[in-house]
Amino acid sequence: MELGHASRIADIHMTFEHCLALGGPDPARYETVPGVGSYRAAYNLGIFHESRGDVARARAFFERAAADGYTPAAERLRTL
Repeated sequence: MELGHASRIADIHMTFEHCLALGGPDPARYETVPGVGSYRAAYNLGIFHESRGDVARARAFFERAAADGYTPAAERLRTL
């Protein structure tokens, strides 16, 4: 998103939706970043929808991430 490659915008949405569908990997089996299949993906989808002007969908994803205790999502909700 930061690079502004319009041709890749659909990939952003699809990738983070796929992360949510997969859920979090088993940290005993894989080296991973916490929240990659949950709150971080939801937060990034919130950023995606906010950047596209869809505040309602952005809010829903920020709320989902904030429910998992992700502070940046809670802060973003306060600014919407």
